Amino acid sequence: MCRAVPCPSCSKATWIGCGLHIDAALSGVSKEDRCSEWRTGDDCGLKAKPVDTKPVVKKSVNPAAEKISRTLEQVKAKAAKSKKALETKVEQQGEKIELLEGEVKDLKETEATNFTWLHVAVAAGLSSAFTFVVMRFSRK
Repeated sequence: MCRAVPCPSCSKATWIGCGLHIDAALSGVSKEDRCSEWRTGDDCGLKAKPVDTKPVVKKSVNPAAEKISRTLEQVKAKAAKSKKALETKVEQQGEKIELLEGEVKDLKETEATNFTWLHVAVAAGLSSAFTFVVMRFSRK
C-alpha cells in the first residue's frame, strides 16, 4: 500500500510503497507541491521508484493443483519407491508361503507315519487301547 511522505531532498510530498496506489496516496496534495525529481533520478533523495523487497508468496486455494504441478521426475521417484516397497512385501509373503509349505509337508509326513502305525496295529489284531497308545507314542 502506498502512502505520502516528504521527500528527503526537497521536502515536497512524494510517495513510498508498492506503486499501485500513488494517486490515492497523493490525492490531497496539489501537483505543484509534489516532488517529481524521483522519476528522472536527478538530485532528489528518492532516485528511483521504490520497490517492495518482500517476496510474494502465492498460496494455492486448491491443494489438488499442487499435486498436478509435480514434475515428471518427482512422479517417477515416487513410483520407484512404491515399486520397491511392493517388491519387499511380495518377497516377505513368498518367504511366509515357503515356511507354511514346509510345515504342511512335515505335517503330512507325520500324519502318514501315524496312519502307518495304525495299520500295523490293526493288522496285528491289537486292541483299540493299544492302538491309541501306539498312535500317541508315534506323535512325540
